[in-house]
Amino acid sequence: MKKILLFAAAMLALAGCKDPNGATSSASDDITVAPENRTVGGDGGNVQVIVTSTGDWTLASKDGKAYDWVTSDKASGVDGDIVKFVVEPNMEEQKTAEFVFSCGKATAPFTIISMPGEVPTITVTSGAEVKGTYEAGRFTVAVALKNVAESELEVECSEEWVRKLIVLEGDTQNTVNVDFGYDALSELESRTAEITFKGGAANPVKVTFTQSPKPTIEPESASYSLDPATAGTLEIPVRANVEYDITYGEGSDWLTGHKKEGNVEKWNYTAFTQEGQQRTATIIFTEKNPAEGAEAIVATVSVRQSNLRYAINLANARIASPAEWPNAEVMKVGKVFTVEMLARHNGSLNTLGYLFGIERRFLIRHGDTYPKNAWELVCARTSKESNGENREWKLQVTNSASYLPADKWFHVAVAFDGTKAVIYLNGEVVAEGALPSDFKDVDFTESYTGNGATQCLYFGWGYGNGRDWKGNIAEARIWNRTLTQDEIKADGHYYSVPVDSEGLIAYWKMDEGDGSTIYDATSNANHFTAQNMPNGYSWSAGATWVELDGPITVE
Repeated sequence: MKKILLFAAAMLALAGCKDPNGATSSASDDITVAPENRTVGGDGGNVQVIVTSTGDWTLASKDGKAYDWVTSDKASGVDGDIVKFVVEPNMEEQKTAEFVFSCGKATAPFTIISMPGEVPTITVTSGAEVKGTYEAGRFTVAVALKNVAESELEVECSEEWVRKLIVLEGDTQNTVNVDFGYDALSELESRTAEITFKGGAANPVKVTFTQSPKPTIEPESASYSLDPATAGTLEIPVRANVEYDITYGEGSDWLTGHKKEGNVEKWNYTAFTQEGQQRTATIIFTEKNPAEGAEAIVATVSVRQSNLRYAINLANARIASPAEWPNAEVMKVGKVFTVEMLARHNGSLNTLGYLFGIERRFLIRHGDTYPKNAWELVCARTSKESNGENREWKLQVTNSASYLPADKWFHVAVAFDGTKAVIYLNGEVVAEGALPSDFKDVDFTESYTGNGATQCLYFGWGYGNGRDWKGNIAEARIWNRTLTQDEIKADGHYYSVPVDSEGLIAYWKMDEGDGSTIYDATSNANHFTAQNMPNGYSWSAGATWVELDGPITVE
């Protein structure tokens, strides 16, 4: 009777796939079965198959072939049904039965193999679930093989970030250890990969590998400076995958009405009108339930509302880039970018001084030629000098009316569009030139040893001591696009821009007023460190902050 049902079902498969409401449609027909094949030993047995379909389904043997050694308990059904196949004992030879599940025009094959004697098996002896941390790493799966040769073993990984490395002999006969490697996880959510072991006539077995993310609490910025003239709302987007508590440092009660909308924490604040004064707040984010044995994650945000204005003094000092960049990739800008900042020199510019850059890679400096207030842009080329150093390409400001002024604030910008560079002083073009064909892509994270010192990205220093910028720097920014002259000269642009401006990848306001950390106001959080040399021969963290009489003004 079962054989008749399977044969008759082949005719039913020609009908359209019906949804539960009785409508017939072939446009969205779909059907899958799990497993797709099974091997049964000589003793016979039962095989269960779960059907997933978009509507009613039918079951038939392939090509209408009849089998007298296997039967099913269903010839049709609905989504989610489980079909049981009964396989008779087999002491003769290997047999194969092929079936087709149909839903309208969609089909899913299913195969049963009956083996005389013992069934080849693959068994995972180390556990069907493996867990890994967010860091790149390796793990091993122990597998036992029965009537399956090691050469027949196949391993498939469902995701590219997990891969088989090597198969080694196991500790006992007919076992192997399969080593896998996996990539680091930078996202906030965990991810899962399925690893399938199969070979010969053995039924496939699966291992699930789950990689957990790094517990994270990341406010968009570590420092906020609020306009003292007006009341407003402080908004701090927080990237987090753990629950956290919020506490406050002393004197933070002027931030009120805290609420959360999505991933944004919000506080209200009033105007602050006390001349010559400032108020500060500290917001502390602390992980609620750290893993056993782990310390709670803590992130701190400082907030300032000030009628004081500060600038950093770089005479006999410098600002150093991080040894390990929190977000290095954004700083690899190639040939299309803009660098800009406000600066003021305290003296007569009668010595060589570096404003910004990496020695022999990218520099804005003055005083390498006469007169000493003449300035230039220096970049690297890929071609080499006889000593192995990169050749240099220079763009010099040759008009004496555009040399750097002393004792007054000015704005400088250099903009690259992939083919040329333009130098601006207070929004006016003072030099421009085509890039050489061997121009070396700019990578602000580059670091090397030269002249007995680490040459990396600095404000106010390069090559060696004595080439500092004897003055102040503020509002330093790097963009991954070419700013136009109109953008550079726009009202208020010299003094402030929104931290979420298009293409803004680094923004050091340099108005902290205390401490040695120079905060990057963008979400990239590539903070720098101010350093000085109090003993005359070694650098240490420290800064000299200057209180300004009023707002910075470019004349």
